[in-house]
Amino acid sequence: MDELVTFCGLQPSKAKVLLEIGCGAGRMTRRFAELYRQVVALDVSDEMLRQGQANLADLDNVAWVLGSGADLNAIGDGSVDDVFSYITLQHLPDRAAVLRYLQDTGRVLRPGGQGALQVRHPGLLPWAIDLVGHLAHAAQGRRVWSKAWRGTRVSARALLAAAERSGVRAELRTRGRRHLWVQLWSTQSCDPVPSGSPPPNATLRPIPKTP
Repeated sequence: MDELVTFCGLQPSKAKVLLEIGCGAGRMTRRFAELYRQVVALDVSDEMLRQGQANLADLDNVAWVLGSGADLNAIGDGSVDDVFSYITLQHLPDRAAVLRYLQDTGRVLRPGGQGALQVRHPGLLPWAIDLVGHLAHAAQGRRVWSKAWRGTRVSARALLAAAERSGVRAELRTRGRRHLWVQLWSTQSCDPVPSGSPPPNATLRPIPKTP
Protein backbone atom coordinates (compact mmCIF):
# COMPACT_ATOMS: atom_id res chain seq x y z
CA MET A 1 0.00 0.00 0.00
CA ASP A 2 2.82 2.41 0.77
CA GLU A 3 3.98 1.93 -2.82
CA LEU A 4 0.59 3.17 -4.04
CA VAL A 5 0.74 6.19 -1.76
CA THR A 6 4.18 7.04 -3.14
CA PHE A 7 3.04 6.53 -6.73
CA CYS A 8 0.09 8.87 -6.19
CA GLY A 9 2.33 11.50 -4.65
CA LEU A 10 0.30 11.74 -1.47
CA GLN A 11 2.14 13.21 1.50
CA PRO A 12 0.56 11.73 4.65
CA SER A 13 0.84 13.68 7.87
CA LYS A 14 -0.45 13.45 11.42
CA ALA A 15 -1.88 16.92 10.82
CA LYS A 16 -4.08 15.77 7.92
CA VAL A 17 -7.46 14.12 7.39
CA LEU A 18 -7.86 11.49 4.67
CA LEU A 19 -11.09 10.42 3.01
CA GLU A 20 -10.94 6.81 1.82
CA ILE A 21 -13.65 6.05 -0.76
CA GLY A 22 -14.54 2.36 -0.68
CA CYS A 23 -12.90 1.36 2.60
CA GLY A 24 -14.56 -2.07 2.68
CA ALA A 25 -13.61 -4.05 5.77
CA GLY A 26 -10.66 -1.76 6.50
CA ARG A 27 -7.88 -3.63 4.71
CA MET A 28 -6.06 -0.40 3.82
CA THR A 29 -7.69 1.78 6.46
CA ARG A 30 -5.45 0.57 9.29
CA ARG A 31 -2.31 1.70 7.51
CA PHE A 32 -3.90 5.04 6.63
CA ALA A 33 -4.81 5.50 10.30
CA GLU A 34 -1.12 5.13 11.12
CA LEU A 35 -0.19 7.80 8.59
CA TYR A 36 -2.95 10.38 9.09
CA ARG A 37 -4.43 12.21 12.05
CA GLN A 38 -7.90 11.03 11.06
CA VAL A 39 -9.34 8.73 8.41
CA VAL A 40 -12.88 9.14 7.14
CA ALA A 41 -13.69 5.62 5.92
CA LEU A 42 -16.60 5.68 3.47
CA ASP A 43 -18.42 2.70 2.00
CA VAL A 44 -21.84 1.94 0.53
CA SER A 45 -22.21 -1.33 2.43
CA ASP A 46 -23.49 -1.48 6.00
CA GLU A 47 -21.99 -4.94 6.33
CA MET A 48 -18.53 -3.81 5.20
CA LEU A 49 -18.64 -0.90 7.65
CA ARG A 50 -19.57 -3.24 10.49
CA GLN A 51 -16.70 -5.54 9.60
CA GLY A 52 -14.33 -2.61 9.36
CA GLN A 53 -15.39 -1.31 12.76
CA ALA A 54 -14.83 -4.73 14.27
CA ASN A 55 -11.47 -5.23 12.57
CA LEU A 56 -10.19 -1.80 13.63
CA ALA A 57 -11.91 -1.52 16.99
CA ASP A 58 -8.59 -0.69 18.63
CA LEU A 59 -8.26 2.57 16.67
CA ASP A 60 -9.75 5.87 17.78
CA ASN A 61 -9.00 7.99 14.72
CA VAL A 62 -11.31 6.38 12.15
CA ALA A 63 -14.79 7.76 11.38
CA TRP A 64 -17.05 5.32 9.52
CA VAL A 65 -19.41 6.88 6.98
CA LEU A 66 -22.21 5.28 4.98
CA GLY A 67 -22.16 6.61 1.42
CA SER A 68 -24.86 6.68 -1.24
CA GLY A 69 -22.86 4.92 -3.94
CA ALA A 70 -23.34 7.84 -6.31
CA ASP A 71 -21.72 10.90 -4.73
CA LEU A 72 -19.93 12.37 -1.71
CA ASN A 73 -22.92 14.26 -0.33
CA ALA A 74 -22.16 12.87 3.14
CA ILE A 75 -18.89 14.82 3.19
CA GLY A 76 -18.77 18.58 3.68
CA ASP A 77 -17.07 21.12 1.45
CA GLY A 78 -13.36 21.66 2.10
CA SER A 79 -13.32 19.21 4.99
CA VAL A 80 -10.48 16.79 4.12
CA ASP A 81 -6.85 17.13 3.09
CA ASP A 82 -6.50 14.05 0.89
CA VAL A 83 -8.87 11.69 -0.92
CA PHE A 84 -7.92 8.14 -1.95
CA SER A 85 -9.81 5.39 -3.76
CA TYR A 86 -8.55 2.07 -5.12
CA ILE A 87 -10.44 -0.86 -6.76
CA THR A 88 -13.75 0.89 -6.06
CA LEU A 89 -14.81 3.25 -8.84
CA GLN A 90 -13.89 0.64 -11.43
CA HIS A 91 -16.88 -1.42 -10.29
CA LEU A 92 -19.45 1.37 -10.61
CA PRO A 93 -21.82 0.49 -13.47
CA ASP A 94 -23.03 4.08 -13.86
CA ARG A 95 -20.76 6.42 -15.81
CA ALA A 96 -22.46 9.45 -14.27
CA ALA A 97 -21.61 8.20 -10.77
CA VAL A 98 -17.90 7.88 -11.62
CA LEU A 99 -17.87 11.45 -12.91
CA ARG A 100 -19.81 12.72 -9.89
CA TYR A 101 -17.27 11.17 -7.49
CA LEU A 102 -14.49 12.98 -9.31
CA GLN A 103 -16.31 16.30 -9.24
CA ASP A 104 -17.19 15.88 -5.56
CA THR A 105 -13.60 15.06 -4.70
CA GLY A 106 -12.57 18.54 -5.74
CA ARG A 107 -15.39 19.97 -3.64
CA VAL A 108 -14.46 18.20 -0.39
CA LEU A 109 -10.73 18.94 -0.62
CA ARG A 110 -9.23 21.75 1.41
CA PRO A 111 -7.03 24.28 -0.43
CA GLY A 112 -3.72 22.53 -1.04
CA GLY A 113 -5.36 19.12 -0.74
CA GLN A 114 -4.81 16.23 -3.12
CA GLY A 115 -6.91 13.39 -4.49
CA ALA A 116 -5.92 10.09 -6.10
CA LEU A 117 -8.73 7.93 -7.49
CA GLN A 118 -8.24 4.78 -9.56
CA VAL A 119 -10.61 3.93 -12.43
CA ARG A 120 -10.66 1.46 -15.32
CA HIS A 121 -8.36 2.43 -18.16
CA PRO A 122 -10.50 3.32 -21.19
CA GLY A 123 -8.04 1.94 -23.77
CA LEU A 124 -8.63 -1.05 -26.02
CA LEU A 125 -5.74 -3.13 -24.63
CA PRO A 126 -6.90 -2.77 -21.00
CA TRP A 127 -10.41 -3.77 -22.15
CA ALA A 128 -9.01 -6.91 -23.80
CA ILE A 129 -6.95 -7.79 -20.72
CA ASP A 130 -10.01 -7.36 -18.50
CA LEU A 131 -12.07 -9.54 -20.82
CA VAL A 132 -9.54 -12.38 -20.53
CA GLY A 133 -9.70 -12.02 -16.76
CA HIS A 134 -13.49 -12.06 -16.80
CA LEU A 135 -13.50 -15.26 -18.84
CA ALA A 136 -11.12 -16.93 -16.41
CA HIS A 137 -13.24 -15.88 -13.42
CA ALA A 138 -16.43 -16.97 -15.21
CA ALA A 139 -14.93 -20.43 -15.61
CA GLN A 140 -14.57 -20.48 -11.82
CA GLY A 141 -18.25 -19.77 -11.41
CA ARG A 142 -18.03 -16.09 -10.54
CA ARG A 143 -20.74 -13.68 -11.70
CA VAL A 144 -18.42 -11.57 -13.79
CA TRP A 145 -21.00 -10.47 -16.34
CA SER A 146 -22.96 -8.39 -13.84
CA LYS A 147 -22.64 -4.63 -14.26
CA ALA A 148 -21.40 -4.33 -10.67
CA TRP A 149 -18.42 -6.54 -11.53
CA ARG A 150 -17.60 -5.15 -14.98
CA GLY A 151 -18.24 -1.53 -14.10
CA THR A 152 -17.85 1.08 -16.81
CA ARG A 153 -15.13 2.84 -18.76
CA VAL A 154 -15.00 6.59 -19.12
CA SER A 155 -12.97 8.52 -21.67
CA ALA A 156 -9.91 10.41 -20.51
CA ARG A 157 -11.45 13.68 -21.67
CA ALA A 158 -14.61 13.13 -19.60
CA LEU A 159 -12.60 12.14 -16.52
CA LEU A 160 -10.50 15.31 -16.65
CA ALA A 161 -13.51 17.53 -17.36
CA ALA A 162 -15.40 16.15 -14.36
CA ALA A 163 -12.43 16.48 -12.04
CA GLU A 164 -11.71 20.04 -13.10
CA ARG A 165 -15.35 21.13 -12.87
CA SER A 166 -14.92 21.88 -9.17
CA GLY A 167 -11.95 24.16 -9.80
CA VAL A 168 -9.06 21.79 -9.16
CA ARG A 169 -6.11 20.85 -11.35
CA ALA A 170 -6.24 17.28 -12.62
CA GLU A 171 -3.95 14.85 -14.42
CA LEU A 172 -4.16 11.22 -15.51
CA ARG A 173 -1.48 8.62 -14.78
CA THR A 174 -1.32 5.03 -15.95
CA ARG A 175 -0.12 2.29 -13.62
CA GLY A 176 0.27 -1.13 -15.15
CA ARG A 177 -1.81 -2.05 -18.18
CA ARG A 178 -5.31 -1.87 -16.66
CA HIS A 179 -5.45 0.93 -14.13
CA LEU A 180 -5.74 4.66 -14.65
CA TRP A 181 -5.34 7.13 -11.80
CA VAL A 182 -7.05 10.51 -11.71
CA GLN A 183 -4.98 12.87 -9.61
CA LEU A 184 -6.36 16.16 -8.34
CA TRP A 185 -4.80 19.18 -6.64
CA SER A 186 -7.01 21.76 -4.95
CA THR A 187 -6.11 25.43 -5.05
CA GLN A 188 -9.61 26.84 -4.59
CA SER A 189 -10.47 29.23 -1.78
CA CYS A 190 -13.08 28.15 0.74
CA ASP A 191 -13.73 28.12 4.47
CA PRO A 192 -11.96 24.88 5.42
CA VAL A 193 -12.90 22.84 8.44
CA PRO A 194 -10.07 22.78 11.03
CA SER A 195 -7.75 19.83 10.39
CA GLY A 196 -8.72 16.81 12.45
CA SER A 197 -12.38 17.82 12.78
CA PRO A 198 -15.10 15.43 11.55
CA PRO A 199 -16.33 16.48 8.10
CA PRO A 200 -19.66 18.33 8.37
CA ASN A 201 -22.75 16.43 7.17
CA ALA A 202 -20.96 13.11 7.62
CA THR A 203 -22.98 10.24 9.04
CA LEU A 204 -20.41 9.07 11.56
CA ARG A 205 -20.64 5.62 13.08
CA PRO A 206 -19.18 5.15 16.58
CA ILE A 207 -16.22 2.78 16.63
CA PRO A 208 -16.83 -0.20 18.94
CA LYS A 209 -14.48 -0.24 21.89
CA THR A 210 -12.35 -3.26 22.60
CA PRO A 211 -13.78 -5.12 25.63
